[in-house]
Amino acid sequence: MSSTWNTLPPRQQMVARRAVEALMAIDGLTTSEDGAGGAGPRRRVAFRDLLAWVRGAEPRLSRDVERAIAADQRLARDFERLLHRTAGWHGARAAAASSGDLDVREGNGFRLRIKPSRAGAGLIYLLVDLAGDHQPTTLVLRGPSGQHVKMALPAAQDGVIQILTEETAEEVRLLRDPGTELFLW
Repeated sequence: MSSTWNTLPPRQQMVARRAVEALMAIDGLTTSEDGAGGAGPRRRVAFRDLLAWVRGAEPRLSRDVERAIAADQRLARDFERLLHRTAGWHGARAAAASSGDLDVREGNGFRLRIKPSRAGAGLIYLLVDLAGDHQPTTLVLRGPSGQHVKMALPAAQDGVIQILTEETAEEVRLLRDPGTELFLW
């Protein structure tokens, strides 16, 4: 049976729109950096691309978006404002006097600790102690070189979010770097 767009129920139309948006996003990710891949030259990065990353599940910004932020001061300021307005919690870069790797990061309303795990060699816990009843669901790390990494956070247990991860993970490396800034929402 063949259906037309107008005969689809609103819910099916919404599902179809989202599927097309997802396919278009995947197509944009698979386009090579030199513009090859069937999509023609790279399109200009816009605020909607930043907003899509903040709202989406993709853990890393694409190279194209990171380059655009580095090259376009207006886009960089927009992204800065977006991160600050979205974040309910913010952890600034560590003080200039900080030396070596950090095992504790503090921000407004939270404290993040890095603790070795007894579960296995090379594993660590990221423990986020929260002040108050609100719980973040996302952690974004902005490294000193402009890289951005996003992590989904599990629900807190007794005011503490626990994440078991490998000690060599990029998120851990960034968290230990005093030049990294943290955003939670």
